[in-house]
Amino acid sequence: MLLAAYLTEQAPHFWSGFVAFAATRAFRGLVLLFGVIAAVVVLVTRALVNLCGLPEAVAGFLAGSALALCYTAALTASHLQVWGGWVGVSARLWPGAAWFGLPFALAGALVGWLWERLD
Repeated sequence: MLLAAYLTEQAPHFWSGFVAFAATRAFRGLVLLFGVIAAVVVLVTRALVNLCGLPEAVAGFLAGSALALCYTAALTASHLQVWGGWVGVSARLWPGAAWFGLPFALAGALVGWLWERLD
């Protein structure tokens, strides 16, 4: 994800800016929030597999998509006023949200598949 952000930003000082941001309280709050969301998604994925009988890869893909949707919603909510409301958010968010969500969905499918194979 950091490599994708670096390639998207194409800023010469991306890494120094990232390291400076990583030392802030806001970054630690985001890490905690995203960790809690990820833990809930893992629990939901296992419930989909065990209770609903979904194949592991399908449940993982759905969980990865839900994870990306939750992350996108959290980032949108935190930047809604700064980006100019829903009109500004939709212009900024749409192309990036698809590229952001696809790796999470594919990783979720792979993890779901591996979980059952290694369990």
